Amino acid sequence: MKTLLLLFLPVLASWCSGQETPNPEKGEQLQEKEIQAPPLANKVNNDSTPFRFLSYAERKTLSPLYHYFGGMTLKRTVWPVYEYRDSALDLLVKEIQPNVLLFNSLTGDYIPSQRLEYYDQNKKLVGKVPIDRYGPYKSLENKIIDFVFPDREYYTDPEDENHDCVFSNLPKADSFLLIPVLGVFPSGYTTVAYNLAKISTQGGYMVVGWEEKVLIYNPRGEEIARLSIPHDAHSYFVSSDGKYLVYLYGGSGDNPLDYCRESLHILEINTLQIIYEQHTKRGDYFIEESGKEDFLVLFYKIDGKAARVFFDLKSRTKYSRIFSPDELEEIGKNFKSFPDLLNKYSFNAEKI
Repeated sequence: MKTLLLLFLPVLASWCSGQETPNPEKGEQLQEKEIQAPPLANKVNNDSTPFRFLSYAERKTLSPLYHYFGGMTLKRTVWPVYEYRDSALDLLVKEIQPNVLLFNSLTGDYIPSQRLEYYDQNKKLVGKVPIDRYGPYKSLENKIIDFVFPDREYYTDPEDENHDCVFSNLPKADSFLLIPVLGVFPSGYTTVAYNLAKISTQGGYMVVGWEEKVLIYNPRGEEIARLSIPHDAHSYFVSSDGKYLVYLYGGSGDNPLDYCRESLHILEINTLQIIYEQHTKRGDYFIEESGKEDFLVLFYKIDGKAARVFFDLKSRTKYSRIFSPDELEEIGKNFKSFPDLLNKYSFNAEKI
């Protein structure tokens, strides 16, 4: 369904396997306060740095069997997952990042109390984020027919005979699919992206449009920004200092109107301005190393040769290089970190 995936460091073994687009609209900015991250004088550190650099086996051995939060006892299931279950209340609580709890339903049904809770290192509650089912689309409640991505067994795409994403005379949307997608990062920053698929039911069910509204929260559970994106975007990532939002859209995602528009965006959160845009091609993919250096890596090919672009969000620098097959093999065997690669190989560097 989404081929450009945000892949995490454990999948680094895949290392060696060999148009203009509109800016996000800013009409949906917060009305109550400025769209700027408040200073985190007592920023919650949701991560144990020495622990994260240990091997998987060492972390599993050292991790305790139970975590305790506000009277709840979460038991380690398959590490690193900790859970609390209450069948009588139809309640499932998961620690989805260190000191960040997600409250959900055991049966999979949506429950009004679905929320995130943020705790400090002393397991003291510091913030909550209610995850409303309709979010910013409450006004469309009576026209939303489901809360799932469009299944092509039941939903069709508009005709695109030339495969150029040029459509004419599309019917008007009269119904909608709404899909909230949650992203919580090791730093505690959170995104809730509300995907709105626009559906025409004239003579069947056809996807005729797409948009997303993205809400961003800091580690205290405070909303710091929201934006609208006229695309089926995915692979969101917030930098550990809360300054930048990165996302991908286009390609073979769920929005048929975006097949021809594949792009990477880096957006400055306090201004909601795009500071970097790179068009990609189908088959490119993306990983992030958020817990160490805030490195973002785009894998792609130039004339059949493997290329890598490293984005250092701390220094706002883009590093690019084409690797030989022998270099890729060596990297796959001896990879340590992205800064280590920058020291070993020469890269073209430019500020973004």
